[in-house]
Amino acid sequence: MSKVGHIFSANSGGRQWLRTLRISAGVLLVARTLSEWGSHTFLYSSNGFIPSDIAVFSQLPFIPSLQGLYVYIRPYLPESLFLQAYFGMTLIAAMMLAAGYYTRIAAMMSWALTVITLNSSHLTSYGFDAILTMMLFYCVIFPVGSAGISETEENLSPIYLKTLQIHVCIIYFVSAVCKITGPAWHDGSGLWDLVHQPQFTSWITPFMVRLLSVPHVAALAGMSVIILELLFPFLIWIRPVQRQILSAVILLHLIIAAVMGLWLFALAMILLDISAFGAVLRRD
Repeated sequence: MSKVGHIFSANSGGRQWLRTLRISAGVLLVARTLSEWGSHTFLYSSNGFIPSDIAVFSQLPFIPSLQGLYVYIRPYLPESLFLQAYFGMTLIAAMMLAAGYYTRIAAMMSWALTVITLNSSHLTSYGFDAILTMMLFYCVIFPVGSAGISETEENLSPIYLKTLQIHVCIIYFVSAVCKITGPAWHDGSGLWDLVHQPQFTSWITPFMVRLLSVPHVAALAGMSVIILELLFPFLIWIRPVQRQILSAVILLHLIIAAVMGLWLFALAMILLDISAFGAVLRRD
């Protein structure tokens, strides 16, 4: 029993991981909101990129949407001003969360406003939005504390950290299984198609095209990603290799960011990994 406990134990780092999770979620929401600033009318208005009569088919009926909320505000405000106020409130809540100011209220506001935003834009959301929503939800239910919290406090149940760690492991395992079930990652065609898509063009694209043109390199790279994601949920609990496997997935996300230009998604995954398992990097 002691050996099993040793393998599945992880240095919680006191409350440092909670602080990392809170600040990361707040900073990511600030970055997301600012990245869309000036484009909110185009993205979310009733007559924007996706008209409301089309967007409604992808929206969950039990969650409010921006278009649905504006129906009640229409007599008082133009839609552009309503959206500016809404995302201004989101920005304030995110900054409060990152700063540890009225943390519980800030976390609930940040999560609720983000859920409403994503329900209004299912057709344009992607993995980053799902990770951000998850991190904000954990900030709501976990005792993430405030700016002045003592990091040496000992009366913290390990269930919080274990829940986050297991969730991260499930994410990587499911991602690996999804790649295994299709041929694109086995023969490398998925990576080949990726580097030839204009929306993913970056400064490293010409080099990646030449590299993946070498026989068997694309297939080897695809299988390497599958193996890494498949092994991570198991090796991350084994103390002698924890630091190496965590460093490997962080490097993977940095490569994804460079190749695809998905810097926010890569940052979200890296911060999530560090929140859950960052103690192994600080351990002597």
